[in-house]
Amino acid sequence: MGGAKQRWLELESRGMNEPKDTNVCSSHINDYAIKRFISRKGVKGECSYCGKERNVVELEELMFFVMEGISQFYQDAANFMGYNTREGGYLGETYDGQELLYDVIGLEVDNDELFQDMADSIDDSAWASPDDYYGSVSDLLSSHWRYFKEVIKYKLRYFFTQVSTYRTLDHDNRNAFEILDDIGTAVKKIKVQTTLPADTCLFRCRQHARTERITEASKIASPPDSFAIYSNRMSPAGISMFYCAFDLPTAKVETIDVKSKKKYITSACFTNLSPLNLIDFTKLPRVPSIFDQKNIKHYYTIQFLIDFVKDLSSDIARDGREHIEYVPTQIVTEFFKYLYPIGSKNKIDGIIYPSSKSKGSKACVLFMNNDESLKQLKFDKTSLIRQRIR
Repeated sequence: MGGAKQRWLELESRGMNEPKDTNVCSSHINDYAIKRFISRKGVKGECSYCGKERNVVELEELMFFVMEGISQFYQDAANFMGYNTREGGYLGETYDGQELLYDVIGLEVDNDELFQDMADSIDDSAWASPDDYYGSVSDLLSSHWRYFKEVIKYKLRYFFTQVSTYRTLDHDNRNAFEILDDIGTAVKKIKVQTTLPADTCLFRCRQHARTERITEASKIASPPDSFAIYSNRMSPAGISMFYCAFDLPTAKVETIDVKSKKKYITSACFTNLSPLNLIDFTKLPRVPSIFDQKNIKHYYTIQFLIDFVKDLSSDIARDGREHIEYVPTQIVTEFFKYLYPIGSKNKIDGIIYPSSKSKGSKACVLFMNNDESLKQLKFDKTSLIRQRIR
């Protein structure tokens, strides 16, 4: 086989046209994985696009790397997509090289000539995403989560671990408990379990009437079981848990019900006597770049968990429907409390989640009732603050 033929076959296998003979530095492309690649693989030389002496790679080497990432998610539509011969088009969205880089991937390149050279290096196939056509892993997980909520809220609540009547209609055919297990597996993959050091200040508030004076820990810790009469985000009526925050303003906004006739609030600080094992849903990593070869395996899992946590921490009006809307997150909480990780002695003590009332802040629930919170947490009586709600 001639050298030209072999060269053509190599480029074709990568989905490429012949790239220009130019050098590229890392300053023109706003993608951390591509920047890292150029920094690690580059050698001192002149960038063809800015004329500066920097670490550079040949455009061909860069495009080999770029196409490796693209091929994880996109390919020639002819490989999988139906074609309408009458209308003369594929039965789904397709893109040329420029659209793929700019509109779909959203690659930010600050030099128009470099961007065009990169786009021209991608062959003239009709590029498309099999995951968009068939559905991605994150789409499937999100669909399962929606199905789980529907089943738990309206069809089967107490024996879903034993009843297999309700299953997803896709090829996975998952029942409600298997969907919970999938969520646990996703959490385990991303490693968002964390240890809360002993002596961490945990702020807790209680809204009350003007005539009530709170001076003891027992009055502001988790409520006694007989007083846990309201359904909360992570706990149903009758199940007492310790809701708190890591700063006082967040604890207040998470507690105050502006519609309540009780116009006073008392706050206090508790500290944990020993380290606690928590699931921290505020520590989810960002969705990796498609060019991040090390972390791309978690792309869809992270994508799903980000959407899942938005649902987990969404603001729900207390209009009576909270008794229904909170059920799925209450069951997820019990799963992490009792069944995650299955068979492990390293039990989970609580969950950290994004505050629904204070953007960028953290809220926390500890799996402690009144007796447990009084034993496992230290009450700082000097931190008590009583004030009227304005």
